Amino acid sequence: MLRRIFQYPLTIVRFLCYPKNDASADVLFHVRVQADPDGYTTSEDLCAVAVRLPAHASDWFEIPINADTKLRYLWLWTDKCSGVF
Repeated sequence: MLRRIFQYPLTIVRFLCYPKNDASADVLFHVRVQADPDGYTTSEDLCAVAVRLPAHASDWFEIPINADTKLRYLWLWTDKCSGVF
């Protein structure tokens, strides 16, 4: 999971990923926001984006969001994907 504080409106999320997978992998990233910094309690996605991660290639990825939210904390989660992160 990744958590960051941000200012709104939120237009894009960029993150660096270090996949250790032997083949390309499709990973679904769920973007969630919440008002407080404690825990990961939000149960609804702000958005979800599928990203193809190349094998053994560290790279920056972007998720376009274009959300006007007043909630201050963002976090990402993925379904389990062997060899990623």
